[in-house]
Amino acid sequence: MKIYFAYRTAYKSNLRYIKEFNANSIFDWFVENWETLNSDEYSNLLGTDVYGFPVNIEIEEKKQSFFSKLFGKKEKVENTDNSNSKKPKSFPNLLELLEKGLYVNEITGDENCIKVATDDDEIELGWYIFTEDYKNKNKEKVEIWFNDILPTSFGTNGIKLTEDIPILDSKGTNEGYTYFLSSPIYDGSNLEDMTVIKIDGVRLNNLLDFLKNNEINEIEDVLYSIDELNYIKHIANQLNSNDLKTVLETFANYPITELQDIEIQGKSLTEIKEMELNNLPEKSKVIVNEHSAEISVNSIEIFYNYFLLIDDLWIEKNEVLAKSILYFGENWDV
Repeated sequence: MKIYFAYRTAYKSNLRYIKEFNANSIFDWFVENWETLNSDEYSNLLGTDVYGFPVNIEIEEKKQSFFSKLFGKKEKVENTDNSNSKKPKSFPNLLELLEKGLYVNEITGDENCIKVATDDDEIELGWYIFTEDYKNKNKEKVEIWFNDILPTSFGTNGIKLTEDIPILDSKGTNEGYTYFLSSPIYDGSNLEDMTVIKIDGVRLNNLLDFLKNNEINEIEDVLYSIDELNYIKHIANQLNSNDLKTVLETFANYPITELQDIEIQGKSLTEIKEMELNNLPEKSKVIVNEHSAEISVNSIEIFYNYFLLIDDLWIEKNEVLAKSILYFGENWDV
């Protein structure tokens, strides 16, 4: 049976990493790989560094810091010699050992899917391990993990989804709608700050025209995506451009997350370009298709802000993936 390990991290350009394994069950996979997961060789097995690993069963308690007490987190002393670590005896025992031996804020799950929320004191992170059966039964949650790049296919009529997504109060005058997924790094609460909003009467080919000619007002309980749309609007006006790729590439080169202490609307694009920022523009990536766009924005050298735009014509041909994108944009887990 296929087993999937998935890691949600803003140190990856599209926030996600996944690797496939084979085992009879999640429990068997952990038992078979227990020594490796309890050693510094764990990253060779998983294919990437994962914060909180290796599993460290031999824990020495130390005096808790103020923040650890405040958030109820456990602290541990590094111990890379886990040769005597006992293998889990049952699935409940496995969860107990993982909670004890890893740095986690929350661990939940069953024999088909384990979900772990954690952080590295800089940003929030999540990792998950799930079975092929879980994948097949939850495609509307996990399909995005199996698409590194969005497909380019789209339909001709559009399709409506029933998901409960905040809607921009300004409405376009054209057919269709567009979803805007925003997952930025403004502070350490990145998995709480992500949002998806819906823009009615707008498709990707007339998004810039809509932004230029409408007020983009705040939505209750929506944090940053309105600011980001207004920044895209500001860039389009400054460039006097309706070319979405050009505007989004500029948006990626000058991250809004590094401009949050200034009044962007009062600054010209020339002034913004002259500011000393800490991003690496060459690591950013913008992919614009006819009815979808993916924007990965390097920020402070090591993090990535991530944005997606998909409209109803793209959704028509990619409905399951679209629902998975909406879930990804509003939930930390799978």
